[in-house]
Amino acid sequence: MNTTEHTDVFLFGKIEKGCQGAFNIFFHRHYQQLIELSFGLIRCRPSSEEVVNEKFMHIWENRHLLQNVETPLAYMRRVVRNGSLDRLKKNAYKNVHLDEVKHVADTNCVEGQIHFEELYVNLKELINQLPPRRKMIYNLNKFEGLPYQKIADKLGISVHTVQKQMSLATDFMEKEFEKFREHG
Repeated sequence: MNTTEHTDVFLFGKIEKGCQGAFNIFFHRHYQQLIELSFGLIRCRPSSEEVVNEKFMHIWENRHLLQNVETPLAYMRRVVRNGSLDRLKKNAYKNVHLDEVKHVADTNCVEGQIHFEELYVNLKELINQLPPRRKMIYNLNKFEGLPYQKIADKLGISVHTVQKQMSLATDFMEKEFEKFREHG
């Protein structure tokens, strides 16, 4: 076991006990490498950052389960790889629906135009229902394309806070949009 692997095992032990400093060290040590791994699969930098950030947030939230991880970096690589592959599958599914929406928008069909406008209005309403800070973070990421780190720097908050707020916003949007699709 090399020194980095040994230190990572030590850090995971500290993370399991709730040490945010150990989490930050592990995060900064491996973040870029994990982004590159994800980017190699997804080929989209913002999505890669999102996957890696989500996986780090998952590690923090489930830190009590880290006791049996013997090789933390290999574990994170596997988690990020699986998350990236899941993202590809999810995006493929969404792209099918996005193509349908684009087709509806491109047609001269009055009914299709009305449906597209309803989708757009519903999306804007959902974004406006988010708490102000979460809405700002969501808009900075989704509409201005800022990565989590830049949002954190711009707002003077931690990357972990940005991750959590994006996760909450995305969960809310997905649940509410699904309700709209079922009833719309």
